[in-house]
Amino acid sequence: MNTLKVVCISDTHTQHRDIAIPECDLLLVTGDLTYRGEIRVLKDFDTWCGELKEQGLVKEVVVISGNHDLTTDPVKPEYYPTFRDIFVNCIYLQHQVTEVMGLRIWGSPASPFFCNWGHNFHRGADIQKIWDLMLADHKEKPLDIILTHGPVYRILDWVEREDWVFDPAVGSHLKKKKEYVGCKDLLRAVEQINPVLHVAGHIHQAYGAKQKGETLFVNASTCTEEYKPHNDPIVVEFEKVDDKWKAKVVK
Repeated sequence: MNTLKVVCISDTHTQHRDIAIPECDLLLVTGDLTYRGEIRVLKDFDTWCGELKEQGLVKEVVVISGNHDLTTDPVKPEYYPTFRDIFVNCIYLQHQVTEVMGLRIWGSPASPFFCNWGHNFHRGADIQKIWDLMLADHKEKPLDIILTHGPVYRILDWVEREDWVFDPAVGSHLKKKKEYVGCKDLLRAVEQINPVLHVAGHIHQAYGAKQKGETLFVNASTCTEEYKPHNDPIVVEFEKVDDKWKAKVVK
């Protein structure tokens, strides 16, 4: 198979059934399936994945959790120990790798610490231990796709803030500015691996795609900042050229 159609979504926050998934070979989902890890939502999400397959829209689904999916984080009181048994219609990854359709895919729900949500790790040595697992798997055999809930630093990771500033000409006023909140440690690891595709979410405002070098970066956040599922799935075409995969956004 020399071409594959890959669809990316993220941060559906219980509203997966409101998303029109185009026909594809592979659906990638990068977390925040729920608001607070509701088990009924996880079960319905998996049922939905099965329906997509039965309808012939999707051949395979690979999914990770996000910071809102508290029942999948073993250090949280909401943890549901048998949550993995829910996922029978998709491949669930938590700091681990899988191979699908000739692609080696690594996935993790980890993101930098923020308000003590799920799968939060402090920047530096704490979160680096997660990325070291990814680097070890890459050393064993190169990774083609990386799925993380949070984005890398300064690529599709901006949030817009309003701060009071003083200008002698107009006095005090609110001014918008962008703040970059992605993970620097993840950026360094991804640059070492140089995958074909990196998919994240988490930062709803920064939805979109950006090519940097040989890696296509995607922030697939389906929900807007107002938690409305208004952002379309991002469709990526994989093509094998001279025995090497290349990826480009086609929608």
